[in-house]
Amino acid sequence: MYRITILANSALAVRLFLKTPFFDLLKKDKNNYIKVFTTSGNLTKSFKADNVKIFSIKRWFFLNKLGLKREWLIPLFYKLKGVFDCDIMLFAEWATPESFAILKEAKNKKIPTLFVQEGAMNPTDDFPVNLYPDKLAVWGDVAKGIYIEKGIERSKIFITGQPRFDWYYEFKPSDLKLNRPKRVLFASQALWRYPDSYVDADKIISDTIEIIARVCRELGLDLYCKLHPSDNEKLYKIEGVKILVDPAVSKKKQTKWFCSTGYDPDISDLKNLVKLISSFDVVITMLSTLGLEAMILKKPAIFFDMAEYYRNSQINIKLKTEANFAFVHNEQDFRNLLELYIKNPEAHLTQAIDFLYKFLYKDDGKASERLRNLIYDELRYNIASNK
Repeated sequence: MYRITILANSALAVRLFLKTPFFDLLKKDKNNYIKVFTTSGNLTKSFKADNVKIFSIKRWFFLNKLGLKREWLIPLFYKLKGVFDCDIMLFAEWATPESFAILKEAKNKKIPTLFVQEGAMNPTDDFPVNLYPDKLAVWGDVAKGIYIEKGIERSKIFITGQPRFDWYYEFKPSDLKLNRPKRVLFASQALWRYPDSYVDADKIISDTIEIIARVCRELGLDLYCKLHPSDNEKLYKIEGVKILVDPAVSKKKQTKWFCSTGYDPDISDLKNLVKLISSFDVVITMLSTLGLEAMILKKPAIFFDMAEYYRNSQINIKLKTEANFAFVHNEQDFRNLLELYIKNPEAHLTQAIDFLYKFLYKDDGKASERLRNLIYDELRYNIASNK
């Protein structure tokens, strides 16, 4: 039996490990015993299986009031619950104090460790580290190049694609009828939470959404905003903006249009997110991965980066270099590109597809299988080596 530990220390990690075909593959193999350690609430009911055990630490956070830090509390709780009793440990991120502490101890105990890239952002940008997991499973050539530049050996980096995009391969956008008038989706991101990297982000966000709302009004387009789970709804309370509140944040508000589309309004669920994106004509974001997701679904995407924040991280520099056609930095260029995409939705397709494969390897619905096979290869190798 393979004992697999999964660290899902964020909503993003949960979305990678538990809401994709990848987790279903692991769970269905009864030779696996899976322990999931999470700070994202009690997930036991949602992912119950005989060979899956989920430990949630959310209810322990009241101890912070006693002066205990996350980097002390979380590793201690996980250790008491057997986080190191495994044959391999999976990380969606390790560049946080608590995850880094667990990684260091796993290394000391000679437990094989694997980083699985969840989002477009490089996890070591905000928390520089000099210790990496044993192997890295990344989206595509761009991410591999970034980690090679950081000094990681090529032989330790494996391109698998992104398991959550397997949903996108299975879903057929043509199955969803578009309503009229044409609709535009703005995907927010809580850049204001990182003042060192994104200076004056709250003002930039407000100015950006005001421009988008004004242009959409003048072009006769309906504008919706999908809030990032950690974003502030107040920044988007502007005339003409209909806010789609993720129930992971709040269940108080859901628009009539959103609830009438015929699918579960929990847009933190991946399959429903795919349907959500596909129901819009154009997707706009600042620096969100959702822009890439829209492009996978052959939806025109615009990265509206007024402050040129892409300069602040390697992955965004690559985005700017490779997807310059989709980046705009002022109102006039934004208006021109939006008008182009509304009139000709396929104007972006050829360059978008070439660009995507550099980031995402291939959209064949088999990323989950490649990641599972990589894990099994690593397990078999380590078991053979220890005999």
